[in-house]
Amino acid sequence: MHNNYWLTFPLTLALFVAADYGWNRFIMGRFYTKPLGPILLELYSPYSIGAFLLLYVAGMMYFVVPEYPDETTWQATATYGVIYASVVYGTMDLISYVYLHSAILVLTLVDFLWGVALSVLAPCLAVAVAQMVLG
Repeated sequence: MHNNYWLTFPLTLALFVAADYGWNRFIMGRFYTKPLGPILLELYSPYSIGAFLLLYVAGMMYFVVPEYPDETTWQATATYGVIYASVVYGTMDLISYVYLHSAILVLTLVDFLWGVALSVLAPCLAVAVAQMVLG
């Protein structure tokens, strides 16, 4: 048994980034832009996005992704992903809903559910790939 974060961290990060980029670029772009347009930046800061991604995925590595992927199930990883995302995305989305005049309930719920789904999908796939690679 060895610590396998050298494999699961880049896998989780790549899966999270790819899925979130596709979601925001191709699926939800207009959905977010219509109600939030006046307060959205035209060009996002790559430093802010990078900091969020590294921090969020580092949190997933600590709270969600098991140190030894061969000793877990996808159900356990998914459960921890739901708990982690519910706290992080729930806090962010509810604070935005409370304080932003342009925030709407549907946007808040969709963003929250996406965060939960992505926080289950990325680590579960990373663990599955790690289990296949590590045998």
